[in-house]
Amino acid sequence: MIEACGVDTASASAAVFELAHATGLSAQDAGYVELAARHELPLLTGDKAMARVARSLGVALVFEPK
Repeated sequence: MIEACGVDTASASAAVFELAHATGLSAQDAGYVELAARHELPLLTGDKAMARVARSLGVALVFEPK
């Protein structure tokens, strides 16, 4: 089942770009991390940098990338 949720796109965009700037992640990678953090969801990634940033924000990882 797909659920839709309202998002303040200006706030979400600002959060993504701030995270990207602060961490050196691409905007796309920062978007995935920010989305997982905002919705308190685990993140599945094989990217070590994304995993590091996610852990720093308290995001659970599905597995640790090698």
